Amino acid sequence: AGELSITVGPTEHRLRAGDVAVIDAAAKPAFESRGRGVSIHRSNCPEGMLLMKDQDRIIPVQWKTDAGQQFEVVIEIAGRDRPDLLRDITDVFSKSRINVQRASIVTVRDQVRNRFRILVSDLEQLDKTMLLLRKLKGIASVSRRQSGT
Repeated sequence: AGELSITVGPTEHRLRAGDVAVIDAAAKPAFESRGRGVSIHRSNCPEGMLLMKDQDRIIPVQWKTDAGQQFEVVIEIAGRDRPDLLRDITDVFSKSRINVQRASIVTVRDQVRNRFRILVSDLEQLDKTMLLLRKLKGIASVSRRQSGT
């Protein structure tokens, strides 16, 4: 595990890879927290969306990673169970060159809700993989989760 560099405004900060649980490599705005430093929100964070209205508090953010750096992400896949579904899901991970760290497989009647803790190199790899998973027969949703599995 290497280090992650984040530039917030004019200042660059170095973090250990374990300090950052989820990635979103697209430049995300940081917000001055009025007495509590700076907070960084994912693009789809409801709190971050509200803060976007206060343009004076937005600070540009850029992420830099070491070559070979990987990030842990939890995704949830829900849909209708069928023969070979798990095989098809793991084939997508394999073809995308993604390592599965942990899996939670839950089937109730004909519905599945599976969580996978995976390692990805960047947001592009994650987005492409999630798109391929969504195209699998019987998959209703594929989404990121903050924690679990």
